[in-house]
Amino acid sequence: SDVLVETNSMWIGNDPSSSTDNAQFNVAVGYNALEVITTGDNNVAVGYDAGGDLTTGSSNILIGYLAGNSITTSENNVAIGQDALQSLVNGGSGSGGGYNVAIGRQALQTFTGTGGNAGYNVGIGYNAGDNLSTGTKNIFLGPSAGDAVTSGAKNILIGYNSESSAVDTDNEIVIGDSAVGHGANTIVLGNADHTAIHPADDNGVDLGSASYSFKDAHVQGVVNAGSLDVAGDADIDGTLEADAITVNGTTLQVVVEDHVGAMLDGTETGISVSYDTSNNNLDFVVADSDFALTGDVTGSGTQT
Repeated sequence: SDVLVETNSMWIGNDPSSSTDNAQFNVAVGYNALEVITTGDNNVAVGYDAGGDLTTGSSNILIGYLAGNSITTSENNVAIGQDALQSLVNGGSGSGGGYNVAIGRQALQTFTGTGGNAGYNVGIGYNAGDNLSTGTKNIFLGPSAGDAVTSGAKNILIGYNSESSAVDTDNEIVIGDSAVGHGANTIVLGNADHTAIHPADDNGVDLGSASYSFKDAHVQGVVNAGSLDVAGDADIDGTLEADAITVNGTTLQVVVEDHVGAMLDGTETGISVSYDTSNNNLDFVVADSDFALTGDVTGSGTQT
């Protein structure tokens, strides 16, 4: 087998055809590993054709059959597994495309790193993010996680076959086995089989705070709460059922009684009306000695 040691670099099982005088601190093990490197430094390539096209890229770790074999100038990538990061070509500091981590067979396999807005992706698991072509700051954890995403950015997909809502969406967080996102800038926890979300302990965790409150709450079922403090208005379309309601510390019944009594406590035209708080009755007394009635008067009782 071929062995070459040159400029603090070592090739085992391969004698690179290129001039390697200016490539330093590299280790290559396997047929065609770092075959055409010229000035790239600090690379490790282990496996058939691992880093086979790399020329000037630096600080890459490429382990596995065809791992990172299309990389030419990209830097600071980790590819471990057959075909991992296989299609990445260029990209480094300031040019996009670099700083990716792909662990698992075909992880980030089709990512090319073209354009300035690409790189900084993580794919861990078989087929994780394997259809991503351009994109940045995505994290795919789990077998086939995010394997439909092609050009999204800033997505976090965790769990077997977890997927975003679209192939080019941005900023989605999806966690769960086969869970699917609901759109850009949303978070989905769990899949359709989950039936509850629990805090770590009972009555010990707040949902939001005075400084970071939630905007709107959409609930189709029942809200069970020990107490309810509403700072703003309450608009209830359905039925409100309560054992007791207080207004500023006073029961609703007393509030209504006081308001009705205040409206009627006085002398109306020809009739004196008073509210008796002792028995919650309204007392009507005819104040004028003379009054006239028109029409028929029927009924029974005693006139005095």
